[in-house]
Amino acid sequence: VRRTEGMNKLEIGGNGVEYGVKDEDGKRNLYASDLNGEIIWSKELPQDYTSINLKVAPDGNLYVLSGNSRILCFAPDGEEIWRYNLTGDKNEGLTDNWAWGPGGTFYFCSNTRLFAINPDGK
Repeated sequence: VRRTEGMNKLEIGGNGVEYGVKDEDGKRNLYASDLNGEIIWSKELPQDYTSINLKVAPDGNLYVLSGNSRILCFAPDGEEIWRYNLTGDKNEGLTDNWAWGPGGTFYFCSNTRLFAINPDGK
């Protein structure tokens, strides 16, 4: 049995690491595992992170996008690099429309706006 069994929102990075989110014991956890399902690292996510989407950037960093307008960025080793709250309005909502541009700029849309964030979170 794979240790990653039951995860959702899976994303596979260029380094072969599989990322997933799993709700268990009242907590929402983010996992990184190798392709054999062995856990490399895990992080507890804030409980108010809803409708989570995962994206691996070209530089290998993992972006965790929440439907309540928040973003976390993790290095491949699991270290949190930055977190960003797009607005004070939790109803802003992120869509599935995103792309990376020159210099690693991350472009994405909410229900009403277009955003651009540099790799350093600014």
